This record gives sequence, structure tokens and C-alpha cells, in this order.
Amino acid sequence: MKLNGIISEKHQIMDDRMVLTVGKIYRCSSSSFDFGGSEYQEAKLEEIKPEKRESEDKYGWWNLDQGYYIAEFNEGVEIPEGKAAVLQPWSDRFPASATHPTRILRRNSNKIRIILMVSEAGIKIKENSRFSELVEL
Repeated sequence: MKLNGIISEKHQIMDDRMVLTVGKIYRCSSSSFDFGGSEYQEAKLEEIKPEKRESEDKYGWWNLDQGYYIAEFNEGVEIPEGKAAVLQPWSDRFPASATHPTRILRRNSNKIRIILMVSEAGIKIKENSRFSELVEL
């Protein structure tokens, strides 16, 4: 398995896992789908821009209230044929006031997105922060 778009190999590539960083966060509208797929309507995404605390800051912060969001990682992944990987919340940051469901990835992806669930406490996430991990199966 290979990770593309890495920010810091030293901090993201470990012996037993790879850590992904948050690149974008979106609000999403409702969507719809049916059994046959003819009435499928993809959710529209509205990007939430991170806000810098000081003008000289290199990175900004997302200040998220309770709710559901879509998070997109900076990294893409190459998974060998016949292999899979588990995408899960980064164990070094658990528990926090935000999480996402575990996913099984079975193919290459340049754009990995997850449903981000934020608790009533809300959360502040810094741009490019480490958030999730990939473990090869």
C-alpha cells in the first residue's frame, strides 16, 4: 500500500499504519437514492474555509458545531490488487469530540472522504492535522 500527497513522512508513515491529514471540510445538502438508481441525487457540498487566528499563521482552523460534515484528506492511496485497508479514527487522538465510521478501502483513491460526526461539544480542527489512520489488511 502506498500513500500519495503526504505532508510529513516522518509523522505519517509508521510500521503498522499510515496517518491521514484533513485537507478540506464540507457542509452537505440532503441527497436521495432508490433501489434502481434512476432517482439517485448526490449531495451538494459547500466547502467550509478554515480561518486563521492571526494573519501571519500558516494554517487556519475549522470551528465546527455539532452535526455531520464531509471531511476530505490531503492524501490518496494506492492499494494493490486483491488487498484492502481499514480507514479508522486515529487511535492516538481518541476519544475526541468528533469521529467517523470505519471504512474498508479496496481500490486506489486520489480523493478519500469520510462522514465526520461532531458531538454537542463541537470541535476545532487545525488545517492539515492528523485525524485518521489506514491499516493494511
